[in-house]
Parts: sequence; structure tokens; C-alpha cells
Amino acid sequence: MKFLLAIAVGFMTVTLFSARLNAADPSGCLLPEHQFHQRVTAKFPAPGMELFSAGNRGDWAEVIQQATVHIENRQNDADTRRNAYIWRIYAHFCNGDKESGLADFKIATDTLVQTRAHWVDMASVFYACAQSDDAGFQESGLIAEGIAICTNALNAEIEEETDKIALARLYVIRGILHIFEKNDEQAIDDLQQGYEPNDRRFTEGFEMIPGVLSLTASMNAVPPDSERIISLATHCIDSPKTPEDLLAHAHYWRSHAHAHLGNLDQAQTDLDRSIELKPTAHAFESRATFHYFKNEIDKAFDDLNESLLLQPTGTAYVSRGYLYGEMGNTDAALNDYTNAIIQDPYNISARLQRADILSQKGDWHGAIADYDNMLQTYPEQEAGPLLYLRGVAYRRINECEKAWSDFNEAVRLESDEWHGRNNRVKSGYIICFHSAPPPALRQEIIDTIIADTTALLEADDAPMDKMEAQMDAHLFRGVFYWHDEQYDEALADFDAIIKEKGDGAPMTRLRRALVQLRLAEKEDGRERLERALADAEAVIQTDAKCGEAYFCRAKVLEAMDESDKAKADFDQAQQLGFDGNENALFVFEYKITEN
Repeated sequence: MKFLLAIAVGFMTVTLFSARLNAADPSGCLLPEHQFHQRVTAKFPAPGMELFSAGNRGDWAEVIQQATVHIENRQNDADTRRNAYIWRIYAHFCNGDKESGLADFKIATDTLVQTRAHWVDMASVFYACAQSDDAGFQESGLIAEGIAICTNALNAEIEEETDKIALARLYVIRGILHIFEKNDEQAIDDLQQGYEPNDRRFTEGFEMIPGVLSLTASMNAVPPDSERIISLATHCIDSPKTPEDLLAHAHYWRSHAHAHLGNLDQAQTDLDRSIELKPTAHAFESRATFHYFKNEIDKAFDDLNESLLLQPTGTAYVSRGYLYGEMGNTDAALNDYTNAIIQDPYNISARLQRADILSQKGDWHGAIADYDNMLQTYPEQEAGPLLYLRGVAYRRINECEKAWSDFNEAVRLESDEWHGRNNRVKSGYIICFHSAPPPALRQEIIDTIIADTTALLEADDAPMDKMEAQMDAHLFRGVFYWHDEQYDEALADFDAIIKEKGDGAPMTRLRRALVQLRLAEKEDGRERLERALADAEAVIQTDAKCGEAYFCRAKVLEAMDESDKAKADFDQAQQLGFDGNENALFVFEYKITEN
């Protein structure tokens, strides 16, 4: 569980900064690729529900068909026809049909564009396609086309033009397209020209070009070009034309790039300057990370508190909750994780952390509810660890069938077969011997675990020490063979462990003695009883206070009809604290993390 939490809580690692670089902008203008098509639907208003639906699911052939219907049937509705053209142009580009898209663009701009606001809508197609990278847009030459179109729109003589925001947006779009062309100085000039304090939609989305570059990297599944981000940010910082708001953002993004490169001192210096110029929630939250690394926990709390006062966000609540948890204040941590979930019901980190605390408190039903929520939205191929954790919670409330189902599904989804089988072996063991599964389920688990341990013994790719892995597999398989009354097979597994570990495996010797005892009962074999007695006495010689060893010897002596000696050993076993039965020797504590 701990390694899962380490993955989930990015606040405590430098990866927080790369996560920030990849985060969607609050304005909704810059988005990760997996959210992009949904946003396109809002960016290009659809004239009909069918077109809206087709665009939202990326069915570009259907988009073209529906847009064509609206273009042909709405001759007197310029706004609807222009929007339909925008959709059809975008669909052509996403299908890789550059010629048809440009042809539609020319028709639309020649006949349906009268204002710069209309030009903004048309130019947004190029910006949208550039971000999505559909159909190899960046290699198609259309970026240059988009830059030229923005330039023409900016230079166009439009009478009675009073829309300063539209003018600013054209500069911003052209600046973004320059980013893709790696024309960094032109991009920054356009960004500065397009800065419009009254246009929050665009200043929040585009007010720092290094941020755009970082988001572009994340959408194309490549690491951010930190050196280039530093260069861009430095250019903005050194430029006398950069407004103070943008200057603060330049320091903010440069701090992220420095952090990504491991330059933590420079990163914190930039964050301090950013907060001095313009205190923001994200900057305070990021600086809290540095305080944490320096073990300045009080300062980390102060910055997170400031962040939450400025703008309550799920990530800040998760970060503060993590700190509370490390301090042992689980109630405060639980409250912060709950607040994070109120902010964002699908916050995986918050739900994972809250489920962990609920598990610690014994609220297994609450933990299961959080796992259920996460599994509704988590990618199936990555859901194995969550299924495993939910299975643990189900086992704790004795829902053995559900627990086993989750463990099996986790194995199916596990990309590392060895790990998947190894986890199922240990989970199945716990269900069988620390819960009360129905007989049919118990037998199914026994059969599965025997097959899994056999596969583990045959595998060559154990990630841990191979001998240690083999000893574990022999132990589990031997125990399950015992419970399945396959005594010869159990004996072979215990022999393998004792051959390797010798006196270092006292409990395995006792288990082997009991196996010999069962075989002696079937074969009426005195020799097996002698071997069993030798194993029990060898453990007593090593550890005279081992109650299990006296119990085991008593069972052997009883089979040898030496009842007085057997009774004495039974009494000694009880005095030493062992008051179990044979099966108790096959139940052991294994280091398997459940919380």
C-alpha cells in the first residue's frame, strides 16, 4: 500500500512540478490530450445536437456529414453556417484532408467573416488542431497557414472595429502557433501584444508562453523541454515590455523548469519572486514542496494555508492532508481529503489517501466506497492495484467471494505476470486461513494457488532474489498441498526448503514432521514416524521453549503408542503457550501489507 500512496501523492516529490506543467488551465483553454475533443465541442459551438454528439466522440465522418447538412440548409443563417464550416474544417484536418479543409476555410472567410471576432473563431481551428496533433497536423504545413491567416486578420481593415479583446486573441493564437514552429521570440512578442487584462479567458490560459510549451509537450507525450522553457521565461523576465502579471508567471514557469532539471535552489528563488510579484494559490502550493524537502514543515503548512485561502483546490487539500497524516493527525488528514473530494469527486489521490485512513480506522465499507468511485473512472489497464486494495477491504469484512474476484481481476490486468501471481498467492492464503470462505471457494483458491506457485517456481524473471522467491513459493505450495491432502507433494516442497535452509527453517521441519505423520497413518510406516520424531527433536534441541515442537513430538509419540511421553509433551506445549492443533502449524504470519 505504501508504494501505491507514494505514486499517488505527487506533492512530496519533485514530480509535483512536472505534474503542474501538465495540468489543465482553470480557464479550460489549455487541456491535456485526453480531454481535448470534449473541449473542442465547447470551443466550436455546434449548430445541431447530432453534430455536437459526433464531434464529442471524434466521429469526423459524421461531423462532415452533419455540418454539410447545416451549411446547405441554413442559407439565411450566417452564424450557424459559419459554425458548421468551422466544424467541417476541423474534421477535414483531423482526417488528414488538408486541401478540403483549406478550401472550406477560404469559402467561409470570403462569405461569412465580417469582424475580427469571426476571425478569432476561424483561427481557433488551427490552434485547436495544433494542440490535438491529430493527423500529423504539425508536420502538414498548416501551422504556417494558420500564422499567415492570423497575420492577415490582424492587418485587415475592418470598419468600426472596437473589439480589442478579439484583436488580443488573434495575437495570442498566432503566438501559440509560433510556439509550434519554434519561433520563440515572435511568440513572446505576440503574447505581449495580446495581453489583455480584461479578457480573463485568454490571460488565464495564455499569459505565460513557457506554460503553453509545457502543456504542448504533455499532450504529445514527450518530456517538457526545460532548457527551452527557461530560455523563454528568461526572455520574458528580461523584456521591459512584460507586464508585472506576466513577469510573475514567467518566474513561476521558470521555477518549474529548474525543478524538473533538479536545480532546486534556482527554482525556489523564482518561486519566491513570483509570489512577491503576484501571490497565487499554485505558487504557494509549489513553494510548500520546497519547505517540505528542507523539513520546514511549519512553513510548508503556512504556504498551503495561504494557497487554500486564495483558491481552495483539491491538490492543496491533498498536500496538506498528507502532511497531517505524517504528523499522525489522521482526523485532520481525513477532513482535508474529504474537502479535496468535494472540490473534485474524481480526485484519485484524495480518494486513495482517504481510503487508506478509513482502512486504518477499520471503516472498510467507507474504504470500499472510495475504491468503487476510483474504479469507475480509472483506466482499466491500470486498475490492478486498486482492485487488489479493494479485495483486501472485502476480505476484512469477510466478503470472501468479492475479495477473490478482485484479486483475480487484478492478476488479469497486471502487466508483470510474476507480481500478479505472487500477490494472488499471498492474498489467497489470507482468505483461506484468516477468513472463513465457503468450501467451494476454498477449494478453488487452493487449486489456483497450487497452479500459481508452480508457475512461480518455473519462472526465470523473479524480481527479488531468486532463491528467496523459490523458498516462498515452496512454502506456500507445501502448505496448500497439506490442506488439499496431497502429502507426498507437500513433503517434496518442505524437503526443498530444509535442504536449502537447514536449521534456519524450524517451522518447516515441524510441518514436515506432521506430513510424515499423515503418510505413516496411510502406510502404517514406522520409518516415517522415526523421521517425524527426528525433525521434532531437532527443533527442540535448537529451541527448548518452542511449544509447537513439543506439540509436534507429542503427536508423533501418540502415534507410536507412547501415551505417557505424549501427554507430557502436550502439557509442556501448553505451558509454553501453544494450545492449537495440527493445522495451526500451517497458519503463519506473512509480511503482506494490507493497510
